[in-house]
Amino acid sequence: MTMSRILIVGNVTKDVYLRLDNRQNKFETDQNEVKWLDVAFDGSSHHFFARHAVFGGAAITLEVLSRFGLEAEIAGTRAGFVDGQIIIQDPPELYRYILCQDDNIAYFSPSQSIAASWRAPEKPFDWLYIDRSAHISRPLAEELAKYLADNSRVKLAVFVGKRLNFEMDYMQKLIEKASFVITDLENKKIQAEQIEIGKNFIKSSGYKIDWSLNERQNLMTRLTTGSIIAASIFGAQILEKDVVAALLLARANVENANLDGTLNLNTLEEMIMGENYRVEKEN
Repeated sequence: MTMSRILIVGNVTKDVYLRLDNRQNKFETDQNEVKWLDVAFDGSSHHFFARHAVFGGAAITLEVLSRFGLEAEIAGTRAGFVDGQIIIQDPPELYRYILCQDDNIAYFSPSQSIAASWRAPEKPFDWLYIDRSAHISRPLAEELAKYLADNSRVKLAVFVGKRLNFEMDYMQKLIEKASFVITDLENKKIQAEQIEIGKNFIKSSGYKIDWSLNERQNLMTRLTTGSIIAASIFGAQILEKDVVAALLLARANVENANLDGTLNLNTLEEMIMGENYRVEKEN
């Protein structure tokens, strides 16, 4: 089997987690058991006891595919997977600040979107993968369409999510070119092989598997979990795994990942042995 090469289009984020100190911050609990922190902009101090910064967005997809033994790059970004770690040489495009109170979180995200970086590659690729993290502007969509037209052997895979401006005509034209589509949007019927990611399930080709992070659910962002699942299934398909194995690999990866990284393919394959019963055949 010839190894496929994947060019990822997406935004690299730097996620900064601050774990707030319950002893030195006054939290209140409402009738729905939601924690609240009263923050006054009067020069007062609020304390955290741990800070954790990790790369997110397209960097997660790069890591998953690399741990599957595939050759992948992020378009327009000097990034790589070296000695088991993601190395990003360019400054992150976006920062997100995530405040944590035990297992509860609040996000602080940029109010403006930045289009994903793009530079047409000089060397050949087999797949162009539009990541869940990608903000695609009209000019970028047109450049991607031109690249695909000029390189007819390159296949397109797209994660159709909220960030993708699905309803815009330029995105619909691009998605029509896709041979592999992943989505976490409900009731989006697209004329391509489709993977559906729900809050607690994954569906593909008439099969379904449940997944859960239990108490870790709030610490892993939806952007992170969706990226792990999507890249795992996409990587499994490229490696010619069947749909049952692909679903099991995705479930095992997302449920056992942590903020510092995902798992290698060999480890995942050991974990899913004898687990086929977890995959349901839909009627």
